[in-house]
Formats: sequence, C-alpha cells, structure tokens
Amino acid sequence: MNRYLIFVLLLIMFTFSCAGENIAVRQEKHRAALQSWMDHDVNDLIRSWGYPQQVNDMPNGNKLITYQRITQRTNPVMMLPQTTTYDVYGNTIYKNQGPGMMIGGDTETFYCTINFEINQQGRIIFFKSEGNNCY
Repeated sequence: MNRYLIFVLLLIMFTFSCAGENIAVRQEKHRAALQSWMDHDVNDLIRSWGYPQQVNDMPNGNKLITYQRITQRTNPVMMLPQTTTYDVYGNTIYKNQGPGMMIGGDTETFYCTINFEINQQGRIIFFKSEGNNCY
C-alpha cells in the first residue's frame, strides 16, 4: 500500500480520535446551556438568541419555537503523488508506477436544530436539539 495513503489514513484516524475525546464534554456543555433556559420566559430567549426560524402551535395549546443553523463547507482538493514501487525477480528489477489519487472537493453540510416548547404562560418547559453540528 502506498505510504502516502497510509499517512493520510493515519492522519484522519488521529484527527477523529482527538475529536472524540472531547465530544462528551461538548455534549454536556450544550445540554447544560439549553437546560439553563428551562422555566425562563420565552421573551428572554428571543432577546438573547434573536427571532426563531419557526413558531408552531402544538395540539396541547403550547407553542414550539425552532432555531436552526445550517452551514456548508467544501473540502479542499488534494492530489496525492504517483506511487512507484520496485520488485526484484531473479536478476531483474521491475518498476511499477501507480496513478496519483485526487481526494477532497466534496461538500459537507452541518446543521443544528433546537426546539423549545413554550407553555401557555410563556415559560420554556422542554427542549430538544438534533443535528451534526450542535456541540
């Protein structure tokens, strides 16, 4: 296997392993930040976060307000060099060249949707967040 490909794979694995160490801490901070809004007046939240993207009436008479953040990133294109290996069979050396490889150029979408349920007195009584970019 090409040593450049091995290096890239190890670099990717290292990056994800480092990011994984802190995910639990980031999740807990995110949950604690949302939890801190429980039983607050919805107008305080709106003054702090701005107007929500969506407000819906719930069947129980409460309101559901939704904040959403969406971002996209295009990863840079990288060209890995052509590979060259040499094999020896008897007294003959054979040179093998493999093609280079282009990686990247893909677009990733990151999002976070946060919902707050507001009771009829205007107090926050429930929250839920989902997405790949909430922490």
